[in-house]
Amino acid sequence: MTDRNKTDKTQYLVRRLESYLPIREDSRKVSNHNDKLMKVFVRDAFGMHSERVEGRQIWSFNQDSPVTRGDLSASRVSAVLIKYRNAIKAMGAINANFEASLKEARELLKEFGALEDEYKGLKPNIMLSTLEDRISIISKKYRSNGSHINAAKIRAAVNGIEIYHPLYYKIKAPLSFAKSIANEKNKLALKEKHDVKIRVNVESLYKKSIEVLEDSSNRDWVDMTIALCALTGRRPTEIMKTARFVKSESRDNYVVFNGILKARDRKLGDDFGDWEIPVFAKPELIVKSLRAMRMKLNKHEKIQHESGAKGGYWGGGYVKFISRTGKEVEASIFDKRYKDSTEHNEAINQQYNGTLNERIRKWLETGDFDVHSLRAIYTKAVYEREKDTSPESYESMTTRVLCYSTDTISGAVKHYAALEIDNTVKGVEVFKGEQKQDLMKPDSESLKQKLTSFDGVIAQKGVKAKKLPDIHEWAKARCENGMIADDLTASFIRKNCKVKGKAVNADTAGLYLVLVDMVDELETQTMKYFKDPNGVWLVESKKTGQQKRLIEHS
Repeated sequence: MTDRNKTDKTQYLVRRLESYLPIREDSRKVSNHNDKLMKVFVRDAFGMHSERVEGRQIWSFNQDSPVTRGDLSASRVSAVLIKYRNAIKAMGAINANFEASLKEARELLKEFGALEDEYKGLKPNIMLSTLEDRISIISKKYRSNGSHINAAKIRAAVNGIEIYHPLYYKIKAPLSFAKSIANEKNKLALKEKHDVKIRVNVESLYKKSIEVLEDSSNRDWVDMTIALCALTGRRPTEIMKTARFVKSESRDNYVVFNGILKARDRKLGDDFGDWEIPVFAKPELIVKSLRAMRMKLNKHEKIQHESGAKGGYWGGGYVKFISRTGKEVEASIFDKRYKDSTEHNEAINQQYNGTLNERIRKWLETGDFDVHSLRAIYTKAVYEREKDTSPESYESMTTRVLCYSTDTISGAVKHYAALEIDNTVKGVEVFKGEQKQDLMKPDSESLKQKLTSFDGVIAQKGVKAKKLPDIHEWAKARCENGMIADDLTASFIRKNCKVKGKAVNADTAGLYLVLVDMVDELETQTMKYFKDPNGVWLVESKKTGQQKRLIEHS
């Protein structure tokens, strides 16, 4: 798979964008500038191209693009392009045509019969966020199928306002295409999910969760985070970073929750503030356990950071991410400067999602259930508990307990359809139709035994390749947490194993997989690894073509 960090070039983009300011009055130079940026950051970066068809610019992925090859997902392309647009927005209203396009839009709106308050509200000296909101309101009001005779013209006029660097608008079309591909794949995945039903014994799940919290002095932050996610229905990053719980004074078995994650599609007025939510443990236990878990998490994060994040299943000290302005940041989960940073939230999720999923596998002894499924089954459990005393529909109740706006709930509810409560099953069972399916049994213990059998090989090769013993200890510790053989890939090692605070390079990660016999063959940036007819590992330099045995036996 393509390295996630290499696909995101926000820092480099920001440096390149700065060259726009001195030339922005020269249309020829601006055109060349934009063409080069599109080539470097869109066309070449993701293997995309466009052509004009019946007057429209149509985008697609090349046959040899990383997306077509399966090395990169369309959703990842979308995420990176969104980051690029956010970085461009952070530079402010630098477009040379800003005031002229705004003036033209006001005149056109007046000519086409828009309301006076609408076009007079489009001023260059107001906050950009306010201006954007006003443009969005007008655009939504005058949709092409609206009743106003000039609806399409009014909408085109406001959408023609140019505020930001021109690249912001040029990226919109390839972004829309990448999103459409990702959405189609999501629809297919959702259809497959609806064909399968996962039955969960929530009584045993919640009983275990309560036992974990009541025994918190002997539990680590991972177990406690999973327990709190299960009993409150909150997201892992909310539990780890933003959530605040207070016992409700008005309802039994409820807490007041504050700390909904800030996301790109959230409306501040609708989605933030205090919410009363149901819980499946005593509220006092929830409140106390959140504090205890955070203390454990904070302590271990500091220890890992100070020790260079060497080994263990810990993701590796402080999280690293690229800020909206293109700056490389390393920060604690608890750094208040990034309280409202979506990039910080995403970095936490990326760093710890694997750890949490491994542990929930270990809890339930199956790979058919992940930490995000806890939120889904929570909604079903709340509905079952309250349906006899509440007139709410399942969708209405889910909107309330998950603290969504009504605009954002429908998609989430669809993804919860596969999960059902069945307190007669043992833990988790999977059905396709009425046919019970074999569970995806974790192989963590057998994997650790296999890795341990290569201790001598790793010690031998580790004399020169100093990071191999660290990777080996990390991998065995990760097995203790619940890692399975399918998880152990070069990209997984690079993402999760930090040695002295830094990611392992691709060659070293690949070499480790070869040495512990997790692959049949492998090609890295500099080497090819393969077996001869006798099953002996050979290594070939891609530069010189020279071959030799990987392990020299004495």
